[in-house]
Amino acid sequence: NDVADEHPEVVAKLKGEYMDWWRSLEPVFDTYVRIGLGGAENPATLSSHDWMMPGTTAAPWHQIHVNRGPVTNGHWMVEIMEEGDYKITLNRWSAYINKAMDCVKAGVIVQGIRQYREIQPDDTGASFEIHLVPGETTLKSELTRAEDLKTFGSYYVTVEKL
Repeated sequence: NDVADEHPEVVAKLKGEYMDWWRSLEPVFDTYVRIGLGGAENPATLSSHDWMMPGTTAAPWHQIHVNRGPVTNGHWMVEIMEEGDYKITLNRWSAYINKAMDCVKAGVIVQGIRQYREIQPDDTGASFEIHLVPGETTLKSELTRAEDLKTFGSYYVTVEKL
């Protein structure tokens, strides 16, 4: 039950405390924590929720946004923990639903390595094997829709050190 109208003083107090907390975060708005790949959590799943999108205010951070299929893209700030061969799998939809991507091309860019390949519209994912070395980097994915050939980011990526 919404009791806010019955307790305006509590609502005002909580809103004030929230705004104080939010303002306290402003000094670190431009900092981030890199997502570790190939370490203790292997495989790791990335989602568009964590895209860095300079100059854009909203990434598709919620499943409702993903379902709308926005034609947008960003990159992940990652750190490769160990040298080795990695399998990077792009999915338009969450992998567990096993839904066709309706895309004709997939690509991944990491540590200056660019790999692209054609895929079939009924493919549910596209995988790439890439040798990576330890260090901080970015990871970006690209999918090209079958319907209009527009390119956007893969909303889900799984990275596994082999």
